[in-house]
Amino acid sequence: MAVDSSIELDQAPGSVQQLVFRIPAGGSRINYGSIHTKVNTESADVAMKSTNGLDGFVLDVDLTGAGGFPMQPGRNSVELEYQTSSAGRSITTFCWTSAAARLA
Repeated sequence: MAVDSSIELDQAPGSVQQLVFRIPAGGSRINYGSIHTKVNTESADVAMKSTNGLDGFVLDVDLTGAGGFPMQPGRNSVELEYQTSSAGRSITTFCWTSAAARLA
């Protein structure tokens, strides 16, 4: 999915159980403490695991972990926020609609 865009999924909302984000290399300028995620406006940091490699950060958000962050019928959103020492704060939003909900 492209940054700051929206898509329509033809899957049931509950079938989406994991999200993986990649922040490109330059991670040394990104403070781990400045990386935050939200799922449907709720903080999902407790369900996020992050690793840092040569190609940047990889963030794995387990939507079933830490009490769960289930996708809802209809519109859903995920927000990724982080801060770099050079560019400042970056916020990216992803939105999708469950087609199954639209047909119900």
